[in-house]
Amino acid sequence: AIVDKVNGITGLNWESKYSKTAELSQKIYIIPPERTRYLSEIVEENKRYDKTVDEQSKIARSLYQLKGAITLLDDTGASS
Repeated sequence: AIVDKVNGITGLNWESKYSKTAELSQKIYIIPPERTRYLSEIVEENKRYDKTVDEQSKIARSLYQLKGAITLLDDTGASS
């Protein structure tokens, strides 16, 4: 089809040596059709992971601050 178009525009008389076969009409997928959301699924999972990490880091930060406050009170004798 491309060679025919070029011939029509330029007046050349090129001939293609390729012929249509059933193999050429088959689609070849890089990502299988059942996995069309593949990259979206990866992004969603990364966002879930990031949210979990943020929540756990807030908990760890709070516990560290509490431990520091307890240590400070023990050192100053204010807990007695």
